[in-house]
Amino acid sequence: MRKVALLALLAASAGLAADLCPPSGARENGSVPGVLEWSSFRGETRGKFCIGSEIRNTSGGPLKVSWPEAGIADAELADRLEVAVCCFDKEESRNTVLAYAGKKLDVLTRVPAEEGLARHEEGYPDLMEEDARVRTVSIRGTLRAGAESVRVDLLLKCSASKFAKQFAYQFSITDRSPDPVDINWNLLRDLRASMSPAMQPIPSGKTYIFLSSRIPREAESSVELKTKTGQVAAWIRFDGFTASVAH
Repeated sequence: MRKVALLALLAASAGLAADLCPPSGARENGSVPGVLEWSSFRGETRGKFCIGSEIRNTSGGPLKVSWPEAGIADAELADRLEVAVCCFDKEESRNTVLAYAGKKLDVLTRVPAEEGLARHEEGYPDLMEEDARVRTVSIRGTLRAGAESVRVDLLLKCSASKFAKQFAYQFSITDRSPDPVDINWNLLRDLRASMSPAMQPIPSGKTYIFLSSRIPREAESSVELKTKTGQVAAWIRFDGFTASVAH
């Protein structure tokens, strides 16, 4: 019964509004006329901060870009790409590199802020707690993959939490993309290689839930987006959670 209750709780928490990070205040932006425009902004939700970054391709043809601090490891734009991440206790502006068509720009980007000089350990409380460890990422835009344009609208959610005498790991994928897309999420793939998840359908997607005695740890999420024909459209990266290696 507790496992059924957990499924209901996590599935209910998987849905979010379509606009994950409505801009409110601090924004950094700029352009290279006739090539691209960029914007990095913050929003606030329930007393915490979200951050979002957008690149618009104004060149008239496909444009390869890389903006790692904004979560865009590598992408080819047909039109635009926006990546938003929620939520953080603090955020700040930082000098970063935006690369395009073999060139590099120094740009200011809204990023999570370090929470003091001492290592900040929050632990992994229950998902109902205010300081629950959750990352939610929105990926929206029109990418290019080979000769194809790919319109994506994705909401990814990753969390690790205490559940009874175990830990629960949740991965939710909501896919409202107008064009078919394959999603290869490294953290989800790696956990499925060693554990069998419980699966729960959610609107336009699915939630995967793993229960384990293995202690959670922070890890980098790497999400590969492909067309159904196997063409890579983008690599997206953000912080997530996974289980420590079993001994």
